[in-house]
Amino acid sequence: MIKNFEDLYKKTDNPLIREGTLETLLQLKGKIVTSSAILTANSSNKKYRDDRQKYKFRTQLYIALFETWKNGILSLSKQEIADLKKRGSYDGRIYELFDCLSHNDKTINTYEELQELLKKNPIINEYCWDKYITGNASFVHVYSRELRGKQEEYMEIRHRLYLNPEPDDMYYLIGKFTGKAIAKGIPFYYKFNDDENKKTDDEIVMYADDSNIFDYLMILEEISRESPELIKRMHKPPILTGYIDNWIGYAAEPLSKDSYNNTIARVIDGTLRDIKEVYPIEIQKIVLRNNISQKMRKYGYDNAKICFNEKTKEKIIEGK
Repeated sequence: MIKNFEDLYKKTDNPLIREGTLETLLQLKGKIVTSSAILTANSSNKKYRDDRQKYKFRTQLYIALFETWKNGILSLSKQEIADLKKRGSYDGRIYELFDCLSHNDKTINTYEELQELLKKNPIINEYCWDKYITGNASFVHVYSRELRGKQEEYMEIRHRLYLNPEPDDMYYLIGKFTGKAIAKGIPFYYKFNDDENKKTDDEIVMYADDSNIFDYLMILEEISRESPELIKRMHKPPILTGYIDNWIGYAAEPLSKDSYNNTIARVIDGTLRDIKEVYPIEIQKIVLRNNISQKMRKYGYDNAKICFNEKTKEKIIEGK
């Protein structure tokens, strides 16, 4: 079990010395390297994907998230509601939202019932759990702060974990993770790919701070023990993340506002342009590895294991 940053560093591999990584990157030479190019390297053999509506665990997940969000709102005290109103949360419509949910507190049993409820109640649809965070439309964001009626502090994101399951396994895995995190009172934030036309190696991305990163890993370890067949079916995470137990990808949050995969794609794009094809393949690999390490250090990453940044490396040295 990974309990601290020293454990995390030791148990996370270096993608640049992992077998096959450099060979895969060299195949991109002559192309424009974007994050999408390095986020699909491990997804070519997935069972993708005709209609996500058919996946049984998808319905269960959406209903569970809705019910958790609804109960999070309805469990607010009068003082908590007044505080939300004062802060302007929910655009100042918290009383209206609370009243509407109070009159629609029947348990939802099917996805169709959920859609009907949202259709008939625009204010619920407007502020439902999956509307809070915007971004890439193919990803659905889930933040425990929103599920708990905004009663948590904002998370200071420092780390990301990447998972790449089969489609139906994805919904099951998210459901298991969410249920365990809620039961343990652990704050969480993740996104998952719900676009049937996309296949990527970052189907699930989990965002963590310096504390709950270890809670996440504990829960994932529990799930791996309880559902070993699910883990066997997992595809590899993004190729340039560090691998933990060969199925969890890790990367420290960039010190800039860009993403890790955008940053490293930009580095690889520039590095490949500098490699001479007249070099023997082994020399090309050495040059590629060394140049990526050096350039990633300029972005604040550890050149020994590029998925860690220098701030996280400092915690390892300090023994935290």
